[in-house]
Amino acid sequence: HRIDVTLLNANQHPVILAEDIAEDVRNYYGGSSGLKGITGIRHFQKITYQDIYPQIDLLIQLITDQSGKFAPKYSFIVNPGGDMSDIQLVYEGQTSLSLSENRIEVYTSIGSLKDGSLVYFVGDENVSVTGKFLLKGNRVSFSPLKTDPSKKLIIDPQIDYGTYFGSDSFD
Repeated sequence: HRIDVTLLNANQHPVILAEDIAEDVRNYYGGSSGLKGITGIRHFQKITYQDIYPQIDLLIQLITDQSGKFAPKYSFIVNPGGDMSDIQLVYEGQTSLSLSENRIEVYTSIGSLKDGSLVYFVGDENVSVTGKFLLKGNRVSFSPLKTDPSKKLIIDPQIDYGTYFGSDSFD
């Protein structure tokens, strides 16, 4: 089952910064790549989409989870002058969405998935504050937090799921 999450009214041409190149390479076979596939593709641990919204960056990274496996993570960095209410995630492909214990629950025809909790980090000292998701139809946003507008704010949703389909050998 496929679920898409898009950013409503986001910058379609952000500056993209790739950091922390991984040591291994990826190979992709099938589809339009033909029999030879696309091989030897380098990848990165950290990608930043600068100004995905005015004065807001989107950071996507691979982190090592508690079991030692790589896990996807995303955060929004609201720089001074940014407005966190600009950020809206639109979910498509699910049967329904709900909020349960301040976690997003995504229902599909084959079961449900839950996103983790939401944390805000304020300023360079990274003081953490529990955040709240807001849900309106299929749009998810974040409850406003009154902070010093001259300080950076990191919106840090926790992901409890993420998928990658592939194989280490021939399928």
